[in-house]
Amino acid sequence: TVKDGFYASSNASGTNAVRVAEVTNTVSVVVGGEKVLRANITIPSNSALNGTHYFFVKTNINDAIAESNTSNNSSNKMQRTFEYMDGNNKVNGMNISVRSLQTTGKATPGETIQLAYTIINNGTQAINKNVKQEVFFSKNYTFDASARSCNVTGTLPDVSGLQPDESINVNVQVTIPADMIGGQNYIYVVVNRDHALAEKKFDDNTAKSPVYVNENLPNLTISGIVVPDIVMTSENTDVEWKLTNTGEWDAGTVNCTVYLSADNIWNWDDRKLANVSLEKLPKGSSQPIKTSIVLDDNVVGNYYLIIKAELVNNAEELTTDDNTASVAFTAKQSPLPDLWFLIFLPMKLGEVDRKLPSGQG
Repeated sequence: TVKDGFYASSNASGTNAVRVAEVTNTVSVVVGGEKVLRANITIPSNSALNGTHYFFVKTNINDAIAESNTSNNSSNKMQRTFEYMDGNNKVNGMNISVRSLQTTGKATPGETIQLAYTIINNGTQAINKNVKQEVFFSKNYTFDASARSCNVTGTLPDVSGLQPDESINVNVQVTIPADMIGGQNYIYVVVNRDHALAEKKFDDNTAKSPVYVNENLPNLTISGIVVPDIVMTSENTDVEWKLTNTGEWDAGTVNCTVYLSADNIWNWDDRKLANVSLEKLPKGSSQPIKTSIVLDDNVVGNYYLIIKAELVNNAEELTTDDNTASVAFTAKQSPLPDLWFLIFLPMKLGEVDRKLPSGQG
């Protein structure tokens, strides 16, 4: 059981970072393996976070696992903008905002889930008309035109007459679209999107919450690897396998990489031998793939070929546990070249090599 910490730093180096959250995970990872973890965290109300910060995650912060190297325990750092709000942040005039969006962290396509959020009048004047409240579902971290509207069940309250500092808690149900790709998605609540209410600012009219959708994803598998039992070094050797999408969604561009390994478990130290890309693989379909490899002359003995399939652009899968397959083979040394001199005739500088007429010398 390890603890992972979430941090925000004012600089790219991550020094003097503020810990914004921590989560506890019980995981088991084989040597050379990897595990995808997800968590929902609540950013604390802390004035030190106001502005643009570098957000990152650090694992094993409780030193629960004895490691040979901890310098690589931090993730890459992403720039994010935080806005600190307290009870005294008033907007002159009418202003409505949505905050504290809460929902389930996981769902399935077509499922109806609970949604709760708060609408606040943080202006200095009462709200003089009702505003439209909309719920959207999107794959993107930032709300844009690709977001899809969700069906809302329940009562959306009338906010007209809402006085300064007053708030309304909203509890409704929304149905996740059944025909959208799964994986990491976001639910957005947007108020006054049509600007029917003449507010002084509109950048606080949107709230979002991550939702991981468990289905509607591709799933890549490798099977049927064909390679000779004996592979000669320095010679082209054909390798064949079958790539299958067993998932519920079409796969985009797929990269299949062939690795040389001392065992049948892929890790970062395995040597890359070849790469093949496939532009698209529809759900339920398979594609035979063939390429060739060449082993260096210093590769002799018992080895494994490992083939690993990955979607490009960090596209998500139902699982990555079955993305690799391996096959054992024996590498043998090809006959090495044997270079030798027929004759070596040293000459002095400027001396001309010539033949004497027959009988003279």
